[in-house]
Amino acid sequence: GAHDQLTVDKAMYALSLVPFGSEGTLIVGEDITEREAVRERLMRSERLALVGRMLAQITHEVRNPLNAMSLNADMLSDEVDSPDAKVMLDTISSEIRRLEGLTERYLHLSRKRVSERLLTDPKEMVNSLLAMDEGALSQAGLSVMLSGVELSPLEFDSDAVTRAIRNLLRNAAEAGAKQVQIDVNSAGEWLYFALTDDGPGMDAEQTDQAFDPFFTTKVRGTGLGLAISRQEIEEIGGTLIHDAAHTRGARFVLSIPISA
Repeated sequence: GAHDQLTVDKAMYALSLVPFGSEGTLIVGEDITEREAVRERLMRSERLALVGRMLAQITHEVRNPLNAMSLNADMLSDEVDSPDAKVMLDTISSEIRRLEGLTERYLHLSRKRVSERLLTDPKEMVNSLLAMDEGALSQAGLSVMLSGVELSPLEFDSDAVTRAIRNLLRNAAEAGAKQVQIDVNSAGEWLYFALTDDGPGMDAEQTDQAFDPFFTTKVRGTGLGLAISRQEIEEIGGTLIHDAAHTRGARFVLSIPISA
């Protein structure tokens, strides 16, 4: 008979067993590991696209009143003299900005990314990101160290990579990590960014669901950060994985295609 998705040493096979001669059996096997991985990526992209279209319609309706509320709260803050009232208005404005940030992340799900490769120094790109986010990282109590080989400028989509690294750093801080090591390396036509933190890490169940839309272990999380980051990285031909073999903290690896 036929046996689909038979797993042997982390590889997946499709087997067919048919009679051969009077007493023999002919076994025909096909390695379908990559085919199943491609199918899973396609199904995941389709789910994200559907969710994105639904959320985009809702988000567009929500953003207009949010903008009006934010503007009126800022104007009202200039008019009141009571310290208590100013504190309340500041809280309102802060929450409105948080909601605006959430709606912007929802909109990313509905946008098809077009890769734009620019000649960029990988380590200089990371240093620029860290300098730009220095205040936020310091406030979160997160120390970031950069290591790896010195590379000449390479052609890759630095915009998508920057967003993914920023999201991974934010996740590490929210998970309780205090240190993150970013290692930059390259091999052949690939550029690698490995981010290792000293946080609590993830168990097997969390690892399996980490990239699923709306899965989160955080009280105020949306569960979209990793899903959006992986979608953007895959749209430019790269991969974003969680290294489950690393047990002390969490380790994520970005693999990015580069042009010669």
